[in-house]
Amino acid sequence: MALTFPLGADSLTASASATLGTLGTKGTLIFSVYPTSFAANQSIFYLHNGGTNGIVARLTTSGSFNLICARTTSNIDVESAASSITLNAWNDIAVVWDTTGLSTDQKIYLGNWNTPFAVVGAYTTQSLGSGAALSFSAYTPRVGANATPAAPFVNGRIAYEQLYTRVLSVGEMQNIQMRRKALANCVAWWELGQVGTATASPDLSLNGIRLTTAGAPTPGVHDPRPM
Repeated sequence: MALTFPLGADSLTASASATLGTLGTKGTLIFSVYPTSFAANQSIFYLHNGGTNGIVARLTTSGSFNLICARTTSNIDVESAASSITLNAWNDIAVVWDTTGLSTDQKIYLGNWNTPFAVVGAYTTQSLGSGAALSFSAYTPRVGANATPAAPFVNGRIAYEQLYTRVLSVGEMQNIQMRRKALANCVAWWELGQVGTATASPDLSLNGIRLTTAGAPTPGVHDPRPM
């Protein structure tokens, strides 16, 4: 199953959690999305503290995927090439970031139901940023929109999202891609529309970061791969 977001005031949010605090140092986000338009930038995952951005993971109007992770001086910023995301199809996307690494350690991996994850061959941006890593313990997660919630809303479907406080290997990503499960250091796991209801999605990582809806994303679009 998946949730459909019709490019409107539809999103899911949870309370801030100390479990997400070290995502400011390093992490992995892995998810599956079916975009039906690139008319606007679209927030897949947004971690914020009021008007302050922590992590912004989004699809862009150029058909790329972009992640920004805030640091004290300048931000980690990694973006795939234009048109690297396929419209009207399921895209498996994973992104890793690491403030202790190099610019080239900030990586995006793409795949689909028939293609295992592989690192992208070209980037629009691949920047480490600078300054100290931030703690995101007091930051609020949201799926499908930004903080308010407001645009950029998702126009399409999201099947699941997982967050890790470490950099996963491509082999681990491929294992999750073929049969979803929580690996070590998984701090959030949401099966959107499949586990829970249209208005609530429990955290299968057992860290208690339960999403509830703002607006009315709708369930019922089948994601056939097993959990």
